[in-house]
Amino acid sequence: MALSLSLLIQSGCTDTRIAATASEVIAVVDNQVLTQQQLTQQLLQTPGVVDTLSFYRSAQKSWVEREMIRAHARSIGLDKTSRYLSRQQELRSKLLEDEFAIYLEQHNDSRVEVTQAEIQDFYLQNRDRFQFDEPWFRIRHVTTSSYQEALNARSELLGGRAWQEIAQQYSLDPQARVQQSEQIRPLSQWFSDIPQLQSLLRVLGVTEVSDVYRIAGRWHFIQITSRLEAGDVPDSDWSRQWIESWLRQQKKDALNQAYMRNLLGEFESAGRIELVPITN
Repeated sequence: MALSLSLLIQSGCTDTRIAATASEVIAVVDNQVLTQQQLTQQLLQTPGVVDTLSFYRSAQKSWVEREMIRAHARSIGLDKTSRYLSRQQELRSKLLEDEFAIYLEQHNDSRVEVTQAEIQDFYLQNRDRFQFDEPWFRIRHVTTSSYQEALNARSELLGGRAWQEIAQQYSLDPQARVQQSEQIRPLSQWFSDIPQLQSLLRVLGVTEVSDVYRIAGRWHFIQITSRLEAGDVPDSDWSRQWIESWLRQQKKDALNQAYMRNLLGEFESAGRIELVPITN
């Protein structure tokens, strides 16, 4: 089946099928609409991916192809076949199980507390396990539509202006840029789709600001704000967020197991479970 790309990138759209404004809409298939905000959200949920033009074009094309396939499948009756209906029931059952897992996670989350003493004790007992097998970084990344904007942002960053103000004024997707700058990631998870920027991490020093580079129609520069080398063992402050997350999960797992034991007891007491011994 040949797939064609039909995009809505026009101003003055008044189609009542959609609530989004014309400036937000970047693709339409029948009554289904894709907005810039949806792609930005996808970007935020994809580690190591930055807002290059190639990312948006690829995601846009993939969305259109998926919607065309779904529409065509319905038009030829594939949603009425016995196989589809059987799989649909299986998926509903699986979805209900997933919803229970989410409920259980939320139910026990508020009951879990991890103290600073527990974090420190765990760190002291397991310090050697935190040794890095590759460099880790915190990074500031600015992406602009024009070379002059990138130069201005870089100059102001070097001049000491607050990072959040620079990201907000100059960078595309400023919220994503600020959020990413607070994350600590290994080298392999930074700029996996932009090798040119990833290679800069090997040569830039901490606090050093890179030159401006034009990549896929956008202008980029980065600054490393902190770095740990392969083989380093981080101090407890650096490791704190991972230790706390791990300890919280261990406690939640214990509560989840207790919940399931109690649930099994309730079902057995009510005669709702019958087990036939397996002998072979």
